Amino acid sequence: TILFVLLSLSLQFAYGQGSRYSGTYTKSSPLKYSGKSNFTIEGVEITGNDQHCIILENCENVVIKNSKLMQTTSKRGVYLFKCKNITVTDCTLENLHSGLLAEHSQGIKFDRNDVLNIRGTSTGATNLGNMIQFTSVTGEGNSVSYNVCENLPNQSAPEDIINLYGSTGTSSSPLIVKGN
Repeated sequence: TILFVLLSLSLQFAYGQGSRYSGTYTKSSPLKYSGKSNFTIEGVEITGNDQHCIILENCENVVIKNSKLMQTTSKRGVYLFKCKNITVTDCTLENLHSGLLAEHSQGIKFDRNDVLNIRGTSTGATNLGNMIQFTSVTGEGNSVSYNVCENLPNQSAPEDIINLYGSTGTSSSPLIVKGN
């Protein structure tokens, strides 16, 4: 009985990987925001083709959740430039050149997402592809956790799954990469 109780308690606190969302999506064209704050992008399905699915420039306090981003030839699912406190969670990203690129940003969380086929150079693009790339992402609250990434043979060509080029956290809030 004691073993059963301990096992039950440990299972209640166990965390799985990947998106927990199983609802529906509303089709949307690619989205671009500049200088906006305090909003949520939720429940959208975006086919990027030759564009980034979502671009945020100089934005802060944004949540992208429960969305599906797909089909780009040489672009990313999410592109962040000079942003602060952006969370991408419970999303599905499929057949993209790269999943997310965050440059010169702070407080970026890419947690609990499902990613299928980082296409990288397989579509003729010259730049390499990653599930997620942080380039000069600094400060507190940076996380890449509990994501699932699957790259199928002959359908993907990733450079890296997780690339943290020139990125750091702080001593009290280190950059976290776990459970992927």
